[in-house]
Amino acid sequence: MLQDWLAKVVSFVSSLLDDIKKPILIIASSSAVSLWEIEFSKWSKSVKVVTYKGTKDIQSAIKDLDCQVLLSSPDAIFEDMDMFIHIKWELLVLDECQRAVFSTHFTKFQMLMADMKLLTVTGESVDTLQSYRNILSLVDCKNEKIHIDADMKTNDDINTLKEKLSPFIAFECMFSTPEFDEYWVPVHLSSTQIEQYCSILVSNLDALTSSSRKSPLHNVITQIQKCCDHPYLADPTLRNSSKPSSVDDPLAAEINISGKLQVLDKLLLEIKRCGLRTLVLFQVTKFLNMLHMRLSPRTNTNKTLLVFIC
Repeated sequence: MLQDWLAKVVSFVSSLLDDIKKPILIIASSSAVSLWEIEFSKWSKSVKVVTYKGTKDIQSAIKDLDCQVLLSSPDAIFEDMDMFIHIKWELLVLDECQRAVFSTHFTKFQMLMADMKLLTVTGESVDTLQSYRNILSLVDCKNEKIHIDADMKTNDDINTLKEKLSPFIAFECMFSTPEFDEYWVPVHLSSTQIEQYCSILVSNLDALTSSSRKSPLHNVITQIQKCCDHPYLADPTLRNSSKPSSVDDPLAAEINISGKLQVLDKLLLEIKRCGLRTLVLFQVTKFLNMLHMRLSPRTNTNKTLLVFIC
């Protein structure tokens, strides 16, 4: 998403270069300057982009206007502010202007002269109300001295500022969390699971009826949970006691012995048929391994991501 947004801004900036006579100044955080350089290199090698870090040779290039786009961090601009305030820019871009480094020095940025100003905002600002004031003071000359009582930080104040700012918004990307439909699917136990389930309860009858705090009730619950996932997890010896010679499809037999695996098998086969991808989250690593070994030959799990969660 960040790269898409950056590509849009660079595309817009590049579209101006043929029709302008003055350079463009882009101010971004030190960590983001390199991203701008990479994005400009993708668009055109003929665009003369200079990154300013305070070096003297670049200072002379700026004074001679021997560049089309100048990239710099706020700190580098502040150090040589006396030079920059005397240059008339075609476009001033403040990247992620909601950052603290911008909000604390907005009066300095107001001193920069430009025919056009482009401010980008990503994420939520720490002080939304103050950010709206700062942005308005930059993009609208009528609001250069905007002031609202600091004690009146109400929704009405924010809504008023949003309304004033709305004519200046060129592009707004709305971020939203995708909504998922959640379904609880009841799964029947297989006959083997039912038999094992009852056996666990019967063999631990004393523990279940005991009033002692030292009763191994936790172990009983753990065994039942394993049984409900797959009988082999509760009793690995069941695999050795099976008779492969009497089974036409051993893989199908191991799937059918677990009600949960049966449902997952049908779901993943249908998902594969539709050409979709799947994310399966599970808490038991042994069952996750079993799921992968049993279903991958049938459902092509290169399109299924199995993830263990704690």
